[in-house]
Formats: sequence, C-alpha cells, structure tokens
Amino acid sequence: MHHSKILLFFGLFFITFCNAQQDTIRGIIEYKAYVSIYLVETNTSSKFNKVSVSKYGNEVEKKTSEISKNPYHLYFNSYESLYNLGSKLPENISEKAMNMQKGVHKSSGFSANATDKYGRLFYRNFKTKEVYFKMPKAITDAYVVKDNWLEINWKIYEEHKEILGYKVQKAEGYFRGRKYIVWFTKEISYPYGPWKLFGLPGVILESYDSKLNKGLIAERICYPCEKNNFKQEIKKPEEKIIRTIKEHVYLMDHGSLAIGKKMSDTFKEIGSKGDFVILKNDTLSLSDIKKLRNFSPEVQYEWESFPGDTPVPNEFKKTDFLKNSLNEVELNNTEK
Repeated sequence: MHHSKILLFFGLFFITFCNAQQDTIRGIIEYKAYVSIYLVETNTSSKFNKVSVSKYGNEVEKKTSEISKNPYHLYFNSYESLYNLGSKLPENISEKAMNMQKGVHKSSGFSANATDKYGRLFYRNFKTKEVYFKMPKAITDAYVVKDNWLEINWKIYEEHKEILGYKVQKAEGYFRGRKYIVWFTKEISYPYGPWKLFGLPGVILESYDSKLNKGLIAERICYPCEKNNFKQEIKKPEEKIIRTIKEHVYLMDHGSLAIGKKMSDTFKEIGSKGDFVILKNDTLSLSDIKKLRNFSPEVQYEWESFPGDTPVPNEFKKTDFLKNSLNEVELNNTEK
C-alpha cells in the first residue's frame, strides 16, 4: 500500500510536470505578405510580358513583391494561438532568437489590411473550440467578433521543400469559398497557422491563394521561445462591443449603412436640427457585394446560399436615415 501511494505521487508529479513543460513550449512566427508576379514569354514577342497565372511551370519565372509594411505574427502555446496582423515585432525579441531568411521580398509600401496600434487579432482556443477576432476602430468603434469553428478538409500531398531550414509539406484546402495552398512543418507539430487557417499536423509556414495570387511566408521563427520573450499575451481579445460573425459580415457588406447609423446617432446625440441622410442608390447591391467578395479572403459563408445572403441584424433593421431620393428628405422637412 505504501509503495502504491509513492507510485501514485510520482505519477501525478510527472503528469503535472509534463503539462507545465508543455504549456511553456511557446513559439513566434513572423510572416510577410506577398503577391506573385510571373513572367511568361509570349509567342508574338521575344520580350517578357507580366501576367498573373495560377499554375507553376518550367516556362514561368516566379517573382514576389511585398505588400505589407509591417510583418504579421503568430504566437502560440500548447493549446491556443494568437495571430496579430500588422503589429511590429516585440522589441525584447533579439535577432539571434529568430531565424532569418534573406533576399526574396521587396517593399512596395502598400498595407493590405486595416489595423491599429494593437494589431488586428485572431484568437483560437483548441480546448474550448472558440474563435474570436478583433476589428479595429474604423467606420465603427472597435469590436470583437465571435466566429464559428469551421474545420478545413485538407488534402495533403507528398511534395516537400524547405523554409528557414524546416522541411515543409504541401496541402490544399477550401475555406469559405476560396482555395488555399499551404506548406506546413511537422517539426513544429501544432495545428496552427496564419489568419484562420489551421488543422494540419504541423504549423503552416506558407499559405497562398491561387486566385488572388497573394500569400504569406514565414521570415523568422522563434521556437521554442521562453515566456519572457512574449510581449504579446496569448488571450482572447476584448472590447465593449461583441458581434456574431453574421453581424460582422453584414457590416462589412454594407459599410455605408454603418456610416449612416453612426452619423445619424451622432446627430441625435448633439441635438442637431439637420438630418444625416444616405440615398438607397448609394448603397451596395447584391451584385456589387458579390464582385467585392471576389477580392476577399472569404467569398461565401457557410450559412449563405449565395455571396451576400446574410440576414439583416437587429441594429440595422431601423434605418430612418436611408432615403429613396432628396425629394423625400425635402418632403419630410416640410411636414415637420
């Protein structure tokens, strides 16, 4: 009996020790965004013409150019990850702690995503199966979105290459209407990735959208990282306003209504005698939304029958600032 207690004690100690060790295994991956430009020799000219293509071939010379001014960072521990889009690398991460890749990206000075001083945060928790992301203050106040946990059905290929000394393997998957080509490494065996991409038997070091010809590639890796290297805390983002993913999507599709509501509420708060008005002809049609979605990383959501088929949330069901014409505005003012 005495020996059983000793074995039980050491067993519990070992499990606790292993869990503690596992939770301290942390990593940081720094990505750069790029667009692919291909030079293809045409039949009618000996000169090379720049065109965008989605297939690789021996006759095609691939070039890349950077599209993000600030790098993006993926922070992770044993059960959660935080992707920070657009913030600078913490100053207390030394250059020696990060592997470096040189010479493939040139700056164009173009920032592809809106962000603020805190970055645009994407949080995923594998214990609770929760996904949240933060939208910075823009046409509305900053808010947090509760997204859906949506598994990606990946197809893994026996194609390999190296990124920053790590052996990576190719996979393809569809997420909300768009095809993504990724390269992941089993040498960092966590199912994390940039943005909303996840679910492979290793961290994603490169992702690529074959239609938009845009991608992300790891440029520096710190793994394993000590906890004191983490200036960015891995936790769910917080804001006063929390929206569902459906509410967020409608807001993105109908930005003019968000502006109208914001300005209309402001006019009422300050007691303005005038009214803020948006004409219906100035709002986006379903056809407009579908065209814009073609340039978005998410084309069609799981609840939609077609792009733009998102229900109107309660906060936008009352739109008294939306008018058919200026004559309607003048008529209302006359009646007052």
